[in-house]
Amino acid sequence: VLYSLHASRGGTFIFNGMLDRVVTSEELGPQGFFEDLRKRTVALHGGDKNVFEFGFEPGAGHRPYFVTRPVALWLEGQLDFPNWTDADIVKMPETHIGEWARQEGVYIEPAYATEVREAGIRALGSGIPGIPREQLHAVPLEEWQRDKDRFVYESWIATAKALVAQ
Repeated sequence: VLYSLHASRGGTFIFNGMLDRVVTSEELGPQGFFEDLRKRTVALHGGDKNVFEFGFEPGAGHRPYFVTRPVALWLEGQLDFPNWTDADIVKMPETHIGEWARQEGVYIEPAYATEVREAGIRALGSGIPGIPREQLHAVPLEEWQRDKDRFVYESWIATAKALVAQ
């Protein structure tokens, strides 16, 4: 139902790694899972207009694909970027994130610092500066340490369950 409702808002592109087991089914595999989900969504939505499209990166897992060429090409088709064309995107250099992180001293969570996960991604662009992690905090570190329980998912779930139980 969620994907059918979402189709009313406009196009969506789901891009994932073929080795990702986080959002797929073992019995259907990634391709079969999304084909089945799309087929059910089209039936529920009453047509395929704006029902999500999907694609895969072979040999890859769960990654932030929004920085990659295939996703940029899909977005260009949807948004018509003012300073990019398909030809521009195809010619853009890529940066291997694992190598970039080592060179720039950028921290990647160990579980994601593998070629199959985040470290293996090829992001569009080059010459990207490594910004120290401390400068990327959305909440000042002191506030985070003091109020961490207010910001984590598990605490939100506990609070929601307590409110429902009232």
